[in-house]
Amino acid sequence: MDGWLTYTLDRKKNGFRLLHLEIQNHTVLAPKGKKCSIEFFNTQFEESITISEKPYSTVIIGANGVGKSFVLAAVADIFRYLHQLKNYDNSKVESPGFRFAIQYYENGRNYKISNLPDQTGLVKMDGNAKEKISCWVDGHPNGLHVCDLPCAVLASSITIADRFKTQKQPDNFYWYLGARNENLPNSTGTKTIVKKTVDAIAECLTHDSYFKDKLFDLLECLDLERKMEIEYSVRYKNVYFADPITEEHFVQIFDNWEEAFKAAGMKRKDQPWSHNKFKQIRQNPENITLMVEYMKRVKENQLLGRRSHLVYDINGKTFKEDWQAIKLLTSLDVLSYPKIRIHKKINARTEEEFLFENSSSGETAMLCQFINILSRIEQHSLVLIDEPETSSHPNWQIRYIDWINRIYQRFHTCHFVISTHSHFLLSDLEEGSSAIVALDRDKETGDIVNLAEGMNTYGWTTDDILYEVFRIRNRRNEALERDLERAIQLIESSGLNNKEEVDDLLKRFNRVYRGDRDPLGKFIKELEEYAKSQS
Repeated sequence: MDGWLTYTLDRKKNGFRLLHLEIQNHTVLAPKGKKCSIEFFNTQFEESITISEKPYSTVIIGANGVGKSFVLAAVADIFRYLHQLKNYDNSKVESPGFRFAIQYYENGRNYKISNLPDQTGLVKMDGNAKEKISCWVDGHPNGLHVCDLPCAVLASSITIADRFKTQKQPDNFYWYLGARNENLPNSTGTKTIVKKTVDAIAECLTHDSYFKDKLFDLLECLDLERKMEIEYSVRYKNVYFADPITEEHFVQIFDNWEEAFKAAGMKRKDQPWSHNKFKQIRQNPENITLMVEYMKRVKENQLLGRRSHLVYDINGKTFKEDWQAIKLLTSLDVLSYPKIRIHKKINARTEEEFLFENSSSGETAMLCQFINILSRIEQHSLVLIDEPETSSHPNWQIRYIDWINRIYQRFHTCHFVISTHSHFLLSDLEEGSSAIVALDRDKETGDIVNLAEGMNTYGWTTDDILYEVFRIRNRRNEALERDLERAIQLIESSGLNNKEEVDDLLKRFNRVYRGDRDPLGKFIKELEEYAKSQS
């Protein structure tokens, strides 16, 4: 079958691996008859799918505007669409809006699913799908209902311009872990990111000891101390924490908010924005009991510190026990948005404590991203990460893939696909557990192509990567200098027939040639003359 990648699989160690994607009629990736075809698995070095003891990582690079972020979004949209077709009625199915063929391994089988109009072997969907879907399992036509999908798709980004779709109501399959607010997709900010991170920490601490261990490992990776506190402040303390703290009094505050604020010596003209939220919460009387008992405990035990702050050590049991009440009170604006306190050792005797929001943007991005992924990942997941290098020091970027392998080692059945502008990420990609996709547009056809097919960059210098993969050079690029030295050797040994090697060197030089003022041009002309003499 055309386009079918016939790898074998070590069926003793099953996992998810994204193999191939073909897209048509996509406004950015494949407009007006152009083609976009991408292999996410390193066909040069792996003839079989062997699930190693670490996750598989595919790193996508390319110039601005080539469509890296759109590739990640397209993959997410395709799997969301297939999940909806399998599990929901037609009214809840959201079409991706383009044609595709996607191939992957999952649970020991090779799947290809396509809605391309030129694919053969069409099999009708069960139910009332709007369009027909072609499905193959291990090369044989079948129905979508027998096709396993990844257990979860995680879409992670710290940039405010990510292309992923947000989702107000998680379906336990697709998780948007980006910086945007799911209820207000056009808004974002540090508070939104921190709140998502605290929610993730709190939910996981209640049932997953592995999460806490890896959270502390992450802090250690970032040269931080293995501890963290979550801080809240009480809003309108004289209103909500005034005696008597009873369920009846608490309800009255929301039913007669003007009188409640007036009694506390506060003037308020506008209805609290949480008033309508309270209408939903009060429908379950247990919620009122839970919040009031928590507020009593806070006041009786004098837990409110300076400036009415509540500080929780995530190592303690109290945070886990109080979490449900805290979550409700935060949604009612009784407690503020959370803050995170982290610690950094300055020297053997001195330790600095500071708020997460006052840390560097690189620390914020890296912590939030890793924590939120850790909170949702499960075996056989597809993890899509857009531009993780944002504001991060090169030292962190170089270690990024190693951190993925360390923090998510348990989830070796998962596949990470990462879009980046950073050449530093590529130097730590190991053969057998990674692949590179260097996207570019063919100048003649306009199709998207992979310039790095079959490359293994593990241990390369940054100059090597810039020159060989990104096809740009520094003023003193070591890889370019080696090529220039080799070219000079070939020219000087004119008696030898080295035309094939010379032609390859000319291709390399022309890739990084900057125009008439570039002194490399004169050398290229001399090498071209030498090539003619070898004909």
